[in-house]
Amino acid sequence: MLSRPIARGVGIVALLLALGVFGYWGVWLPLHSSGYDFTGPYEAGYALARHAALQVYDVHMQRVFNVQVLHLPDGPSDFRWTPPSAALLIPFGFLPYAAARILWWALSLAALLASLWLLARGGAITAGKAGRAIPTWAMGLTLFGAAALAQPVTDSLRLGQSTTFLLLGFAMVAYGAVEDRPVLAGVGLAIAILDKFFPGILLLYFFWRGNYRLCLTCLATIALLIVVTLPFTGVAMYGAFVEALRTYSNQPNAGPVNLSLYHALIVVAAALIHPGASEPTSGPIPVLALLVCLALFGAMLLAQGTPDILRRWRPARWRQRHETMAPMTPLFAISWAICSLLLVEPIVWIFYYILLLAPLAWLISALVTDGSGRGRGRGRAQAWLLVGLVGYLIATLVFPLDPRTAEPMSAAFVLGIAVHPVGLALVWLAHAGYYLQARRHASYVASAAESVETKAHGGEARPQIG
Repeated sequence: MLSRPIARGVGIVALLLALGVFGYWGVWLPLHSSGYDFTGPYEAGYALARHAALQVYDVHMQRVFNVQVLHLPDGPSDFRWTPPSAALLIPFGFLPYAAARILWWALSLAALLASLWLLARGGAITAGKAGRAIPTWAMGLTLFGAAALAQPVTDSLRLGQSTTFLLLGFAMVAYGAVEDRPVLAGVGLAIAILDKFFPGILLLYFFWRGNYRLCLTCLATIALLIVVTLPFTGVAMYGAFVEALRTYSNQPNAGPVNLSLYHALIVVAAALIHPGASEPTSGPIPVLALLVCLALFGAMLLAQGTPDILRRWRPARWRQRHETMAPMTPLFAISWAICSLLLVEPIVWIFYYILLLAPLAWLISALVTDGSGRGRGRGRAQAWLLVGLVGYLIATLVFPLDPRTAEPMSAAFVLGIAVHPVGLALVWLAHAGYYLQARRHASYVASAAESVETKAHGGEARPQIG
């Protein structure tokens, strides 16, 4: 073990290195780039601000409008935001593109920093409840250092993506769950859904767990924003949005930039079974890949125990069965849900891996709280946490093989597609392994408590997982 002065010196050096890396990748490069992924949102805001006769989801019309009016650099990018989110872009449409781009970067950076603080606070509170104090600033600086080295973070800021706001939504969900603030968590989930739409799958997860106030707050926030922005979007824009989603999903596996587990399973299986052939877009391999992803999401749901609505409907039948499950800490539950969400989504860009900062917050807090433990069971739990950290690094660090420049179905292409999903799968596996190990420990504690004569209420409270 390092002495405290040496550890402090190492920490300062690491922080300075992280600041230097982030200063280049997260500040200098974004301010000197065209922000290609922001060109589509800017054009949508420009058109809506001036009531231009433009279908913002029509790629061909986007190109024509850009050539005739805007002349954006390298743009515009395809636009697939929800109509309420598009309406929020209207203020940017009144600014020159250069000014709008800088403002968008500043807001994205603010969203990132706010997300890191919320996650750090949630991790510190979780560790504090387990009896180990972690200063919020220490957790925050650790997360910042990880974010500075993460390709999803720096690429999001450089290209003008909106995924820092997606992270902010999930950070609000995590912090709201830890602090038992369902309204805050519901608003955060609404932000995430309005940004990228696919997080709506987690409404099933929260309904399963009985977080009804969270679900109602989320749906009410979305409904309110739809009503408020309807004068700017009109009803017809929603039909165009649905059509855009349909044509968007028609892309065969979304090409070499799709880093989902679903796509990775297809590519790896096709490379092993039919070497040299192109990746299949239909048939048994894509179906089996989808079933694997759904099975992983389903396993996470089943680990939550009996659905709350069943326990309320027939408590005598379902409550006793549910009580045999070891309870999870809120941060662990949200962290596992985020991993499962990324696994089940068939189209995942590198930017979406920014959400792994939430599981990283749980991993750090769990390592601190379990770090002083002894025993075989504790050692196995720590081993699963290390698996999660390794998976996080694999999923977020820059990989030297880029599938966009590699020959289709070559070894470099297959590795470039598979490496990030493999890291994500390891983070998910770390949650599952930690859960099973902690459940065995909880069962041992419960059986030991039953064998000892106790006073008053007869026994200690069951330990929580995570």
